Amino acid sequence: MKRIGLLVLALCWLAAEVRGADWFRWRGPEQTGVSREKDLPDHWSPDPQAPNNNLIWKAPYGGRSTPIVMNGRVYLIDSSGAGITSQERIVCFEENTGKVLWEKKFNVWHTDIDILRLGWTNLAGDPETGHLYVHGTQGLFMCLDQDGKVVWSHSLAEEYGRISGYGGRNSSPIVDGDLVILGILNASWGEQAGPGNRWLAVNKHTGIPVWWSASPVRPKDTYASVPVIAVINGERLLITGGGDGAIHALKVRTGEEVWSYMISTGGLSSSPVVDGNLVYICNDGGNYDTNLLGRVMCFDASQVTKGQPKVVWDKPGIEARYTSPLLHEGRLYVADTNARLQCFDGKTGKKLWTFKYGRNAKGSPVWADGKIYVGEVNSRFHILQPGDTNCKELDSVFFPSPNGDVEINGNAAVANGKVFFSTSVETYCIGKKPHQGEAGPAPSLAEETPADASRPTHLQVVPAEVALAPGDSTAFKAQLFDEHGRFLRETQAKWSVAPMQLPPTIKATPPPLKGEITQEGKLT
Repeated sequence: MKRIGLLVLALCWLAAEVRGADWFRWRGPEQTGVSREKDLPDHWSPDPQAPNNNLIWKAPYGGRSTPIVMNGRVYLIDSSGAGITSQERIVCFEENTGKVLWEKKFNVWHTDIDILRLGWTNLAGDPETGHLYVHGTQGLFMCLDQDGKVVWSHSLAEEYGRISGYGGRNSSPIVDGDLVILGILNASWGEQAGPGNRWLAVNKHTGIPVWWSASPVRPKDTYASVPVIAVINGERLLITGGGDGAIHALKVRTGEEVWSYMISTGGLSSSPVVDGNLVYICNDGGNYDTNLLGRVMCFDASQVTKGQPKVVWDKPGIEARYTSPLLHEGRLYVADTNARLQCFDGKTGKKLWTFKYGRNAKGSPVWADGKIYVGEVNSRFHILQPGDTNCKELDSVFFPSPNGDVEINGNAAVANGKVFFSTSVETYCIGKKPHQGEAGPAPSLAEETPADASRPTHLQVVPAEVALAPGDSTAFKAQLFDEHGRFLRETQAKWSVAPMQLPPTIKATPPPLKGEITQEGKLT
């Protein structure tokens, strides 16, 4: 295997037209937990015989993650089998009827994660190709077409030394342009010999590695933060929490770090949300500056000093480990670990109200049609109505079971007049009947700074990583980018075979041991 120690090319990003009402990302097309759908139900019943039940369909497939909806299909990752026969599985449903179109099962290995926590990553859809991108518990990083056929696949544990941890917290992929980007924890060889939190970008069509990026700080824990894409100061950025306890912003086409900010003593599993230049994120772990657990933070990412964004406001003491914030019209909604929904003014951080909807939360709130849809772990799905000074509950459905083992760990997905969500045993589709859906216009990202072809500042080589068997060959290409991470052109290069890279040295001197030693050799 040869590792190219340069960050690598992503082709110019072309925005694909998508069905505005589809939910192809786990936090929706706007990456904020918001849907522009209208005329959605404010009550429902899982009993198909109940009057006015607003139940369109349900299927006996449950999971821990969030369904995605794309091109008339609903996709879900879950588990299948029991005991030694347990596998992960992708299920594809017909959107309007719930008919199962196909299933794809794959084995699980090289992990300490409990069987009950299989299928906890979220799927990513690509409206341009109709492809589906998967990160499995065992480290399979796959692209499937809409019929479930594998387009390409990487075994991250075997190829790059990826580790899963034991808690089930692993990050999910995100698609941007021609790239699919995934954060992992790994320890490999050469410059990746030490354990690290790294991000891998591959070509979405071929799976060829395009760039690697890494946090300079070793990870403290596994994490599940899913990146978001934003344009700030004219730069197209990937913004994500990390296993090192920091939030990071990278140039999305090159992987170059623009800024980072250390937040927690543990890994971050919350995903950020972005409103213009403002970036929000939360956690429930320890903090460096207070004994309070958890915090919600707001940064102005247009003002960066010495590699750190400006802190606009900071609310320590709010524990939100697995949930991600919801952002709608300048208001930030945070569901904390104890299922309290807290509403803040996004610009000032002023708390507007708190509403207790349950006891334990891992799923994130979703806003649609003036309502908030949210599940709690303790087997209840809620429909709430947020106001200026308070919040009220419109509906709450409990899912009983003989063993009390029904949970809701994922989020709702809203698309085409329907709301989709999964318990640990079933997937539901609710909506008014008949209704085809109506979505209002969604805002687009800010414009990028025009590329400056006269000032290339970054060279990348593709592929960024390649394994060759005896007799095999591959072709490399070099490409140039400007200071804002925009592609300029391919360039000619003189190629040579370089020595293998050595592991990086530790950039620190360990402190002396505490204690005293006598000339007789007695250490106290």
